[in-house]
Amino acid sequence: MLNVKLLQNKALQNERIAEKRFKKMGYRVERLDRQGPRKRPDLLVVDGRGPLLVCEVRSIFSGRFLGDRNVHISTEDPRLLDSGVFQREITFEKIEEDLAESIEKYRTLSVDRPECKELPLVVAFFSDFFADEFDYYPSDMPAFPEISGILRIETDYEFQQVASKLSADQILQRILDRAMPPRSKAFRLTVNVNAAHPLPQHFIESCVT
Repeated sequence: MLNVKLLQNKALQNERIAEKRFKKMGYRVERLDRQGPRKRPDLLVVDGRGPLLVCEVRSIFSGRFLGDRNVHISTEDPRLLDSGVFQREITFEKIEEDLAESIEKYRTLSVDRPECKELPLVVAFFSDFFADEFDYYPSDMPAFPEISGILRIETDYEFQQVASKLSADQILQRILDRAMPPRSKAFRLTVNVNAAHPLPQHFIESCVT
């Protein structure tokens, strides 16, 4: 089974990672979820012109639960390797549950702080290897107009783009010559084409799309 306390700590760590990434991009970040008893999104992101967007951070640790084996399809469940062969299925159920809950928090924030009700809402996903469906989720999200986009952390994007066009020997030589792009992290963004509140263009351009 999954270690609930460990996963709670990892979820908090993921929130800190998202907050740090926004700060690395030059934005200021205000924690919203620590203000008052009602559930709110995690972060308010601010630039020099004022509030920019609201961000909810969601962690998905399991692809699904196999009831007949009493095991999660997750790297966090130590019993998975001994449970036999399994088939991974692409399902958006957990993503859409998280999007719906993020919207509920956003609506609460809009009542508590009306100045935030026109801000774009993004959801940053951190997913287990067996639960990562981010690349398959469509940009057409008609059921979720309050979601302006979804994010995930992309590691070494430019490095991988260059490396994909080179042989192993060429990559090694470029590394020795210090000619490869530096190791990096960035937000990968999927923009919701049905968003009620479009994201600022300068934010979109600062992400991998």
